[in-house]
Amino acid sequence: MGQRQYFNLPIAELEHIFDDKRHNHDVLTSLVTELSHRTKPRAKKLQKRVLQALSVEKATPKPRAVERTKGKDHDEQLLTIEEHRRVAAHLREDHGDWTAEERRVALEFAKHHEFLADLIQRRSKKEK
Repeated sequence: MGQRQYFNLPIAELEHIFDDKRHNHDVLTSLVTELSHRTKPRAKKLQKRVLQALSVEKATPKPRAVERTKGKDHDEQLLTIEEHRRVAAHLREDHGDWTAEERRVALEFAKHHEFLADLIQRRSKKEK
């Protein structure tokens, strides 16, 4: 995905694409690629939003039982321990086209996902 398919689009259009396609992995990775070449503050802000969306996405939803949080009604499926670790590993991989700032943000998200995986694991052991 090294091609810059969004090269000619203004930032407003990229924001619109993100808002419409925030759950499409291919679109998000194309946006990150394009935004890594842009230096304006608005582009960098959108880039952080795209990286955040990528950090919490799921590759393919798998049917599984998900406990509801006590006292709250959640319609969304939560990431499993394995999915948090997979996201963290992906964020730690070498992405040659990422800037130093993108790598820094990705490493922070990776730490966050590892923390969540450990927390879920500890809590599930307490419940047994």
